[in-house]
Amino acid sequence: KTYEQINNKNTYIERVGGELIYSDLFKSNAYSIVLKGEELLSDEYFERKHTFEGLAQMKFQKFKIRYEEAHFSDYYNEKSSRRATLEYNPSSYLSFDYSYVWIDEWESGKSEGSEISAEIAKSFSSLLTTLQFERDLNDENRYSLNLYYTGYRDYSVKWSNSITERGGDFESTISLFNRARQNGLDYSFEISYNEQDKEKFTFRVNIDYDNWFKFDMNSKDSGDYDISIGLDRVVDLKNVTKPLDSLDTSRVKVITYLDTNNNNQFDKTENYIGDVEVEIDGIKKVTSYSEPTYFFGVPNNILYNLNPIVKRPSYDIVNSKFSLKGKGGGDIEVLIPIKPLFSVAGSIVIDDNTLNSIDIYEGLVVKIFDSNNKLISTMLPDFTGYFDISGLNSGQYKVEVSSFKDSSIKQLTTDVDIICSNLKGNILELNFILKNNQFEIVKAF
Repeated sequence: KTYEQINNKNTYIERVGGELIYSDLFKSNAYSIVLKGEELLSDEYFERKHTFEGLAQMKFQKFKIRYEEAHFSDYYNEKSSRRATLEYNPSSYLSFDYSYVWIDEWESGKSEGSEISAEIAKSFSSLLTTLQFERDLNDENRYSLNLYYTGYRDYSVKWSNSITERGGDFESTISLFNRARQNGLDYSFEISYNEQDKEKFTFRVNIDYDNWFKFDMNSKDSGDYDISIGLDRVVDLKNVTKPLDSLDTSRVKVITYLDTNNNNQFDKTENYIGDVEVEIDGIKKVTSYSEPTYFFGVPNNILYNLNPIVKRPSYDIVNSKFSLKGKGGGDIEVLIPIKPLFSVAGSIVIDDNTLNSIDIYEGLVVKIFDSNNKLISTMLPDFTGYFDISGLNSGQYKVEVSSFKDSSIKQLTTDVDIICSNLKGNILELNFILKNNQFEIVKAF
């Protein structure tokens, strides 16, 4: 609901509208489709009360292609518009836009032409500086210098300065923003100076409470002002109870699975595994055994490092690092392989009553090597001959048993395959017998 002047009379203008956004990934390229609609509820001043807007865009590598089309009610100056844009971002601090625009205004008629813009951004600690150049449909150049400061608690300050080449119009705006860390009160204050409109100062206040109540007031030193009060809420249709701060967010789909063949790929035969704690943007969740775990409203263009914590014994991440970055399109799928940990355990029995078993056991050593013949672990059996080497992934290994005290005892090396499907538990039992200074493998004692 807007309170403003029409025909030199203060009038309430009631409007209701909605916006539907669908985003997804196509071969890792993000795309979005946006549909917007608005209806004027005030019958007295307007004949055409409907407004429809649509947008389709796709990102691929450093480019973004966007097409926009809109048909407006006669509350607005424009009757309809179309815009095709190509955006190029060669680096994180440089961007170029080229647009071709078709505009049909209610009073001025039709016009079309090109618009271009370029921006350079540079950060200095908590201060961000941007320099912009724009050329509009009328070949009018505009130069802007903007400063953003975000270093004090939840507050941000923006100082925008621009000058238009034709007519030398200068405008300067200072804005103060507060963004609540959780649901709460967001507000902003803005003061601007404009030469062309003969407005020395414009004062603006915006209040947004808990992502549903919105208040907006704009006043000029000429005495003109307008006030808007209404409901404005952003929701994710997959989780309508999750409050979103803005539309510039992504949905993260986390799958933790049991990587039984140790290939770091989510195979069809592998199952979800739960009891894994994952934290993204300060939100912690524990994964499920039956379905993916979703994080909603994750801000885009921020790199998040994930350090999952496995809360189930005999399973681990095994020194893997994970990260994600929102692309602004659809679900971001994060696959986290959980490795089952195995043990090779057994006993060494000395089959010679004439030997001192304790002395023999003190000199025995069991070593395990991976498929590249790299030493993984070394274990000294206890005084009964028992050994246990744990923390092993599935795969092919070599187990070596020998004596470092008695050179007459011959070393034995055997190949073992640790395959999850072949084991009833997480332990591969391997037993030896020492007889006549030679080791032999036996099934069990």
